[in-house]
Amino acid sequence: MYCNRAVAPERLSEQCVSSTLQFATTDTQKFISRTKDLSAHQRKFSKLQTKIEKCLIKSKSFNKEEQIKIRNDFDDAYYAIVTQVDKLKQFEERGRRMSRPLANSEFSTNAKLPTLPLPSFSGESTDWTSYFDLFCSLVHHNTAYTDAEKFRYLLLTLKNEPYNLVKSIPITDENYSSAIEILTSRYENKRICYGQTQSCGEVR
Repeated sequence: MYCNRAVAPERLSEQCVSSTLQFATTDTQKFISRTKDLSAHQRKFSKLQTKIEKCLIKSKSFNKEEQIKIRNDFDDAYYAIVTQVDKLKQFEERGRRMSRPLANSEFSTNAKLPTLPLPSFSGESTDWTSYFDLFCSLVHHNTAYTDAEKFRYLLLTLKNEPYNLVKSIPITDENYSSAIEILTSRYENKRICYGQTQSCGEVR
């Protein structure tokens, strides 16, 4: 009798998790709202499922494979939701990062962000040429942006050492060319030196 009473709320928690996952692609706001109670549903499901299993064992009607499947199905739905939540957080953070230059540099209403993701550069000399060529095609040669706006985009693409080289330079139209000169001088020379080192190694 207890088993039957426990099944109803357990199934309710299971259905809440399953229905929440459906909203991930149809209604983002409702999805986010429902995920607030996600951990509570998971704890409730686990607690009730354990009680149901104990009850079934006592009544000698316990089916191990069936109960494992119930738990696995719930866990699959639960962690699928967790994954979607993480993706939404990453998307929102990416949006905030991209909106900072728009808010702070009086971004032109006619200018649009590149449809392709901006490249990133962390200081590897072998990556410099491909990175800088792509940055130039997306931003540097784009006349829709002011130099100050290009400078902000530049900072968004840099990591580690290259970012530290130019991060303290005031973001102005005049300083953008200085930042570019610092980076090209540093990494173009490193790339040339690396190529010469490789050539020397081949000669030997």
